[in-house]
Amino acid sequence: MISANSVIVNEIISDITVRIQEELNSSQNSNLTIKLGSFLGSKLLAGKGPDIKIELFTVGNIETRT
Repeated sequence: MISANSVIVNEIISDITVRIQEELNSSQNSNLTIKLGSFLGSKLLAGKGPDIKIELFTVGNIETRT
């Protein structure tokens, strides 16, 4: 019969959760530009038109289940 050591499994899950949350907290905001035609989803206008500046913010948290 195979069984899992629940203490070790819980430690691993906890460590992974903490590391991911730390990475989310330390990541910087990103800036990018998208052409207006691409932003509108038009295949005909994709890659055409003026640039639309977009600033991305990392927002989130981690939830784990065992």
